Amino acid sequence: MITKEQPAEQREQWRRVEQVFRGKYGVIRELEHGGQSRVYCARRSSDGKFFVLKHIQPGSGVDVEDNLRILSRLNHPQIPRLEEMKVRGEEAWLVQEFFLGDSLKKVLMDNRRMHTRLPWKKAVEWMLSACEPLGYLHSLQPPVCHCDVKPANLTFRVSDRRICLMDFDISREITAGKVRARHMSPAYASPEQKQLMRIDTRTDLYSLGVTFFQLCTNQMPGEHWLHWPLPPRFQDLLDHCMAPSPNVRFQTVEELRQELLKLL
Repeated sequence: MITKEQPAEQREQWRRVEQVFRGKYGVIRELEHGGQSRVYCARRSSDGKFFVLKHIQPGSGVDVEDNLRILSRLNHPQIPRLEEMKVRGEEAWLVQEFFLGDSLKKVLMDNRRMHTRLPWKKAVEWMLSACEPLGYLHSLQPPVCHCDVKPANLTFRVSDRRICLMDFDISREITAGKVRARHMSPAYASPEQKQLMRIDTRTDLYSLGVTFFQLCTNQMPGEHWLHWPLPPRFQDLLDHCMAPSPNVRFQTVEELRQELLKLL
């Protein structure tokens, strides 16, 4: 909601976003501001329903056409539905389904602050839940590689306690040609992403493995000393998931899911 107390620059930004949809949505607050986009919580004027409104900024490096083609294909309860969109050259505004809940990044930050960790069983349950939307993406024809699986893009939805997959800005369709990642989050990126080699859906399994490691330990792989050493069965699964070679990793989400079930 635009108020007189806001800085003039912010008021102008919010007003411009609202004008794109001719007042159909009112911006309530900014949720996130990154290098590629600004994300807002917005309310639809006609019925008061909340949505996420994302502004992909010019020069962000996001391939808007690719991004919108992928989003328009998606139909899964753990992936935000695309409500509508506006495109002007390299600039785009997306209105997506709003999920109430915290990102796993926030959960990890809270755990670090309180010097605690997620229970082993809860970490496994959340990864099993994350496998559902990821498996759906990989089952599409052509398959979709999310390319940016990490705690910040996984949200714990309050309504049904499921993990939802967010932010498809750098996702790629896996076709017969050479598919390389345009952008990445280096801490979660697979070796083939970092080396700008051909990627496929096994790239996402590597990133999910890094995320699982972080949920279990509150630390990143490679840190010299773990506050909470992993049980051997967990370590074996993670070694398989984060193998440098894609051919040594789990080959599908279903393979990973079956091994996760054995940890419960």
